[in-house]
Amino acid sequence: GVACLVTILAYQEAFVHNMRCLAYAPPPVFCPLDAARKAVAHTTAYVHNMDVVPSLSVSALRRLLLTISTLDKRVKEEKPETQWKEFFKVMSNEESSHSALVEAIQTSKKEKLSTMEGAPLLVIPCEQFLWFQNTTKNAEEGDTFAVRKLDPKKYAERVLDISDNMVTDHLPPMYENAFKYAVQHKLES
Repeated sequence: GVACLVTILAYQEAFVHNMRCLAYAPPPVFCPLDAARKAVAHTTAYVHNMDVVPSLSVSALRRLLLTISTLDKRVKEEKPETQWKEFFKVMSNEESSHSALVEAIQTSKKEKLSTMEGAPLLVIPCEQFLWFQNTTKNAEEGDTFAVRKLDPKKYAERVLDISDNMVTDHLPPMYENAFKYAVQHKLES
C-alpha cells in the first residue's frame, strides 16, 4: 500500500515522469482511481491466491458483516450442530448442500452497501492487477498456478473470502513460489 501511495505522491508532485511501481500484496488504499491516472497507469499489483491483506478495508469488513448477519439469521433456523459447520462451509466457498445458506450469501453479495462517511470504497491503485490463483496443491510436484488479470474495483467490491490459507498466503515464500512457477512455465495473464 505504501509503495502505491508513494507512487501517487511522486507523480502528483512531479518528482518523476516514468517510474514503475510493483506492489506485492498491497491493501486497498485509494479512491477514486481517476484522481491519480498517471500513477495508476504505472502500477502493477500482485496478489497470491487467498491472501487477506489485499482484501482488507472498511468496506470489505462492512460487506463481510452484512453477509455474516444475513447468514446468521438463516443459520438460526437449523439444528445447533449443523449451524456453524454449514456457516463456515458457505463462508469459505466450500461445497454446501445447504441451498438456503448459499442463496443467502449470493443475495448479500448483490446487496448494495449504504454510503458511510469515512468509509469509502478503497481500491488497490493499479492498472495491472495480477492474481496468482493456486490451481492445485501437490506435495510431490509442488503447487501449480494460473495468472488472472482482475479489475481492482470489482475486486474491492466482493465479499471478503474466508479461507484457512488467508494468512499463510500472505507470507513471502508463498509469493516466491508463485513467481517461480510463473517464470518457469512462462505464464502470462
